[in-house]
Amino acid sequence: MKKLNTTPVNYFDINRYLGLWYQIATIPSWFQRDMIRVTAEYSRKPDGSIKVDNIGYGRITGIKNRVVGTAERASSFYDSWLKVRFFFGKGDYFVLEIDPNYQWALVGSSDPDSLWILSRTPKIDLSLIDYLKDLARNRGYNVDKMKITQ
Repeated sequence: MKKLNTTPVNYFDINRYLGLWYQIATIPSWFQRDMIRVTAEYSRKPDGSIKVDNIGYGRITGIKNRVVGTAERASSFYDSWLKVRFFFGKGDYFVLEIDPNYQWALVGSSDPDSLWILSRTPKIDLSLIDYLKDLARNRGYNVDKMKITQ
């Protein structure tokens, strides 16, 4: 297997990143299995950290699930490398690729099975999804496990 390349983008403005993002595709993790209509909203907290508000709905039950966490800058060199903390743990959050207009993002962690494609809109072109999956594959992520979020 290819060594994982988690180098985040070096052109990143957290203020432009704030706001609502739709999860387009992911490698499903235990806390996101069978979730649809998943969103993540990022907002600035008074202490300067970032509130991470994730919402999704059970595919079968329709029950709303919400997980709120905090993100902080993890590196003095990369603004696009964050540490995200939820009640069940913490981890790296690397903005691996981002649209110059902040309309889509490819986000990963230090685990090759943790990967997300996010967009400002609920749907994006399949060709863009394929392009981002290719970029992630070249970085060593297990994109064959990736599922489109409905």
